[in-house]
Amino acid sequence: MNRGRFRKAELKDVETIVSLTGQSLDFSRYCDTKEKCHAFGQGFVLSHLAESNYAIVYEEEEEVLGVLLGTIEKAPLLFESSLGKEAARQYRIAFGENGGSDLYQRACKDMKEKTGLTFQGEITLLSLRPQLRGKGMGRRLVKDYCLKAMEYGDKPIYLYSDTDCNFAFYPHIGFEEMGRRTIFFDLGPEKDGSLTCFLFVADPKKIVAKSI
Repeated sequence: MNRGRFRKAELKDVETIVSLTGQSLDFSRYCDTKEKCHAFGQGFVLSHLAESNYAIVYEEEEEVLGVLLGTIEKAPLLFESSLGKEAARQYRIAFGENGGSDLYQRACKDMKEKTGLTFQGEITLLSLRPQLRGKGMGRRLVKDYCLKAMEYGDKPIYLYSDTDCNFAFYPHIGFEEMGRRTIFFDLGPEKDGSLTCFLFVADPKKIVAKSI
């Protein structure tokens, strides 16, 4: 029996979402202190929440075990725009006044532009606790996002992933890889600064049909 429930994400969930995100994105790879790692996580999550039209968590016994954040064209934003300012402040704590490198953003934007497509929405964050992996919960979260996106239009959806994450999950559930870029961060002589980014695209109707 499924003991859990899905609900809208709230600002009280930020720290938990930061913890979830840290399982797949190793903040310490990019930051040299716990304070900076925490600020990176805060900035990362708050920046996505500031842009979210869709924000759902899955919880069991009041413990959040999964989250999906996304944007949907024409849908209303869920949170105050001031979250974006707080995200920028946290990024400055993590990376200094320059706010961190925009190598990742530039690579992603280039991949998206080269498709020549317009999109209904983007999945910006998907993360699960280890005990949920392999049980269909990630697929369920993506399916529910697709159903919501389809209420506003019929264009494809997209997401970015990279070699720091479980990027193989997305082709498995029906996404097509439409871009790949390898970028390099200057992380010092003792760290590998290479990272390969991917653009995945899907027809939400096909994702829903495949998950039935």
